[in-house]
Amino acid sequence: MSSNVTPRPTSTRTATTYRAAAQAAHEEHCDRCRAASQADAAFVAANGASMARRDRKQLGLILDMTAPAVTS
Repeated sequence: MSSNVTPRPTSTRTATTYRAAAQAAHEEHCDRCRAASQADAAFVAANGASMARRDRKQLGLILDMTAPAVTS
């Protein structure tokens, strides 16, 4: 490593926490940013549900719930 290159920090937790707190404080008074953040969160949730359905289909985990239960 050359002497003019500084090593990367090992943790960005402090910066991430600060950014989240600053964003939350901003969204308290900015309707446009709050609406955009809520829309993003809804999109992420819907996309996650879609991906979970796709994964279940690909793994063959879709169960036919209309079939009667097998009892022996």
